[in-house]
Amino acid sequence: MKPAMRFGGCDFAGRMNTIYAETVNDLISKVETGKDPNYKKGFLHTSTVPHNFTSYYNEMWSRDSGRGLIEIARLGFSELVMPVARYMLTALNDADHWGRIIDRYTGKPGKPTQLGDYETDGNALVLLGIYNTWLAAGREPALAKEFMEGVMPVVDWIDRMMKTSPYGGLLPCKSELSGNPNTPYVVYAVYPNYGIKTALAALKTMAEAAGDKETAQKLAEMHGKLSKALTDNLVEGERSWTPEKTKAAFSRYSPVREGCWINGIDSRDGSEYNYADWDSIHFPINAWTRQLPFIFDSDLGLCSPEQGGLKEVNNNSYEYILEQMCKGTYFRKYGFVSNTCWEGMRGRHDDTMTGYGQGFMTQAAILMDDVNAYTKLLEGIARLAYDGDVMQPTSHEMNPWILHECFDYDAYENAQDHTAGFHNNGRFGVMENPGDEGNLVQEAEPLKAMTLMSGIENGAKLRILPRIPWTYDTIEVRDFPVFQNGQSGRISYRMEHERWLRKVRVNVESTIPLEFDFRVGPFPQVCDFTDTADCRKEFTKNASWIWKTGLSGKSAEFDINLS
Repeated sequence: MKPAMRFGGCDFAGRMNTIYAETVNDLISKVETGKDPNYKKGFLHTSTVPHNFTSYYNEMWSRDSGRGLIEIARLGFSELVMPVARYMLTALNDADHWGRIIDRYTGKPGKPTQLGDYETDGNALVLLGIYNTWLAAGREPALAKEFMEGVMPVVDWIDRMMKTSPYGGLLPCKSELSGNPNTPYVVYAVYPNYGIKTALAALKTMAEAAGDKETAQKLAEMHGKLSKALTDNLVEGERSWTPEKTKAAFSRYSPVREGCWINGIDSRDGSEYNYADWDSIHFPINAWTRQLPFIFDSDLGLCSPEQGGLKEVNNNSYEYILEQMCKGTYFRKYGFVSNTCWEGMRGRHDDTMTGYGQGFMTQAAILMDDVNAYTKLLEGIARLAYDGDVMQPTSHEMNPWILHECFDYDAYENAQDHTAGFHNNGRFGVMENPGDEGNLVQEAEPLKAMTLMSGIENGAKLRILPRIPWTYDTIEVRDFPVFQNGQSGRISYRMEHERWLRKVRVNVESTIPLEFDFRVGPFPQVCDFTDTADCRKEFTKNASWIWKTGLSGKSAEFDINLS
């Protein structure tokens, strides 16, 4: 079964239908199934096809393939993801972790060719990809045991780094998602460490399924230690971690609002890492979309951020980043996101990457139930993915519905190719990068945001929380994976808001018996309903919703009538 999703209600909803379908197809096309003799089965290409511009077709990057694996598994393509996960477990760098590039085709057969330093967030994403593969394959104890045996060297590697950390267990990082991809120093950064924390929680669940109580306990302790290290060291406030010798210089002022996540700690002097070094450029990163790390929580199958001890800092950070983002004309006008909230070097990866910026911000708004924001952000995805109105293409083009690696927002208004890249123009340090169409992580992160709109949360009790924008009136989901009472199945549903009749119609079909609750909306805050049986109202930031509870069986059909 091939899962599908479509929307209705406005032009952007119609456009999103094609973008979603084409993106899913493009993503799964990157998986090698054994037909090409040049690549082993399970190799996951970072670019869709080889081409003359910026292309990574012959490479398998840890961050890209980790996120790609998660999203393919989230959609239930178990036969596709199993070879990818097993391939990754044969490709450990130095036998105990993944390098920045897991493998690169060199024209010669042999073991995977590791390249580049490790990236902490890449390792977190690969671990979460393996976990989600286990979920997609039916959560079998035997597979949990196989996968846990495969990842234990990585767990031990994480444990060693946590034990030698000067900041309570935080791991050192070097990557785009730490702000220092090509520097000799490391940063103890929030996004990669939150990712590792999430991966430890996922592996604990898998260890329990495998019957390995000792490893499950170890993972629980590591998770607790890293959670404490995050709140003790990476929340703006007292900054007790700042060394005495640098307190006078670095603790007087921070551009980050108190109670929010900071980007990280500079290993050179213990200061906040608010300025990035990339090539010859030094620029501010105090408000970057990676400071919304709670988007990792949804890789555990959750439809909202963690509600425990990190809830307040996650909420604060979202409000801070959103406020900064609203300062940008292109965000207000088109829903386009800048990684650095319009503070960085325009035209570079840093400011314009669609996955890290557009994808991260949209996921965060959806998880926060911020209907105003995600309405605008999904409009941005629909605009950025569509190249059919480009009159002056300057880069590789193969599909007008697929996202590129980077974008130039100024060019968008001029009907020029809006992929980023200034072709140097004599400016030192500004790379020539027209943007890789179908770049794996940059399409998979927005795809994750679109898939999260389905709102299927496989917890102890199934919950379905569709998130559609104000401007949509229909969402239809077909053959999405569900799991309950030890059974794997598929669910399809349709929710249609007939606004002119003040009515919402919902129809649900499943291949296995289910017990579930269904949330209908969004509605205005002042909206009320006439139905009372098994219904309750919920308020979020700028909307209200109506829960229909106690549903069961293989099918359900109900209406919500608004007063």
